[in-house]
Amino acid sequence: KNRSKIPFVLEDFRNRTSFYPMFTMMKSVASSCVSSLLLLLLLDVVLHTSAENATYGSSQDPSSYANVDYFRPSHISFDFAVNFVESTTSGTVTHTLTALPGAVSASNGIVYFDVWDAVEVSKAEFRTAADEVEAFEEVPFEITTPNPNIGNALAVTLPSSFVQDSAESEDDFFLRFTYSSLPSTTALSWLTPEQTAGKVHPFVYSLCQMNFCRDWAPIMDSPSQKITYDSVVVAPSELVVSMSGNMTSSTKLNETHSKTTFECTEKIPSYQLALIVGDLKTASLSDRVQVLAEEPYLEAAVKEFEDLPAVLDSTEAYLTPYIWGNYSIVVMPPSFPWGGMEHINANQVSHTLLPGDKSMLSIAIHEITHSWFGNDVGCQNWDNFWINEGMNVFMERKVLQ
Repeated sequence: KNRSKIPFVLEDFRNRTSFYPMFTMMKSVASSCVSSLLLLLLLDVVLHTSAENATYGSSQDPSSYANVDYFRPSHISFDFAVNFVESTTSGTVTHTLTALPGAVSASNGIVYFDVWDAVEVSKAEFRTAADEVEAFEEVPFEITTPNPNIGNALAVTLPSSFVQDSAESEDDFFLRFTYSSLPSTTALSWLTPEQTAGKVHPFVYSLCQMNFCRDWAPIMDSPSQKITYDSVVVAPSELVVSMSGNMTSSTKLNETHSKTTFECTEKIPSYQLALIVGDLKTASLSDRVQVLAEEPYLEAAVKEFEDLPAVLDSTEAYLTPYIWGNYSIVVMPPSFPWGGMEHINANQVSHTLLPGDKSMLSIAIHEITHSWFGNDVGCQNWDNFWINEGMNVFMERKVLQ
């Protein structure tokens, strides 16, 4: 605090022989620390320079290969089947993208996505926004692993005709992948009937936070990019399908399977993509709040969460209108290892939130207020996850008051 006193302090250390060896050692350590710090700063500059020169990754999120500084995602269309026999999902995912001005030439005509080891990609296809749906053409792709800590980089080479025609304007286009997720995926948990409360049917659920959506399907897996989506899901008819969007239809496909469609018209980060398929029953708590649970948990869940409509109303009154349509809270099977996960309209909570005295209601409130903090306003990358959780804890406690 007073630099003029520093020489006298050092002289005093020298006069105290018992302290002087320690002081000498401290100088040596400090010198080493400064040298190490300078080396780290130099390395940081080199790495950032290399990242800026690379075509994969972006300035927005170090945990994703997606080159979103060049190509901006806006919408995803899923069309897949759930296979409980093989513990897989398979189908197509179509990305709507915008090439920003100068992006095609700056990126060498390559678009990067994130995948992990449990995603098999068999085909990549391209079409421009002006083409008809039938006009998809197959394009080459390559999967590499520049950094195993964040998975694999899926590089798609755009057609030369598109590269040549693209200039300084924004150009919209589509990329469609045919893919399968393998049983080893970290994004999906496949439960046997014995792991459920009902003990009759299997169950599957996704949990993609932080960056595990890339182990379910090829995607630009970064919270810095928000997208809308629609989905077609084929699953066994005896089971209920839920996703982080509003259900738009459910029809019988054949004697054994049904087709359920979903739509999310508000933009969400990729980790909010969610799938739940199981033997679930539904009970309405209000015109927009409902509980989904297996039969053994349903009655207790209705009683435990009967105050959630009032919670939603009071949060809206303090903040802004709830933008996600319906609100669904899903009581998960007993093997679900988390307290809760704030998926939009498919809010997963543990069955341990049903003690019978509403003493665990604060966790349900925490998940419902994530509809504003995290799901609507959230972090650009995982270095700033505190924005999601810190602000949400404040809101949770405000509601409890």
